[in-house]
Amino acid sequence: MNKAKKALIDKLNNLLPQTQCGLCGYDACRPYAIAIIKNEASIDRCLPGGIEALVGIATCVKKNPNLYVKKMKKKAKPPTIASIHEEECVGCTKCIQVCPTDAIIGASKLAHTIITDACTGCERCLSVCPMNCIEIKTLSTIKNPLYAWNTRSHEWRIRYEKRKRRLRNQSKKKLQSQEELVMSKRITLKARQAAIRIAVARYHQKRKHRESQRM
Repeated sequence: MNKAKKALIDKLNNLLPQTQCGLCGYDACRPYAIAIIKNEASIDRCLPGGIEALVGIATCVKKNPNLYVKKMKKKAKPPTIASIHEEECVGCTKCIQVCPTDAIIGASKLAHTIITDACTGCERCLSVCPMNCIEIKTLSTIKNPLYAWNTRSHEWRIRYEKRKRRLRNQSKKKLQSQEELVMSKRITLKARQAAIRIAVARYHQKRKHRESQRM
């Protein structure tokens, strides 16, 4: 990928709300931006971004947004936030594992809670909760303009990228530990085989010595 295309993807990614919700059909915002640049996805798939994201994307890739505005007004997703009914939470940690911005804190068998400023309203936690104790609440940007995604997208992206790095490092450490364990087993096996060879050699040496004394 050349620098110009990468810069365009970065610019496009910055226009997206960074909810990492997957409603566009891609796992996160950046893969969707890449798909748009490759002409593999239409510019109207970002429902949390709504009209604002649509116009921004269209301007960036030089397409006419008016073809999609009417439909986007109907299907745009308003800002939302997750809320956990802590008295019903069993502390299974499943929601923590899928949250793209580490917006849920808690531990195994302890009640979890939401970091409200970090929650993108992606709803990924909703389907994995076995207790159905998570509620998605719609936020009003009229009552509080700070609820608009464009005031928080930068922070959300930072948290998402930080989580990705953490998971990547954990995966590397796990793989390294597995490789070290395999190597340790190989070394142990080789050591055992060497010890057996030495023991067998000693046995034959003693046997030859005894036979030579009898002669």
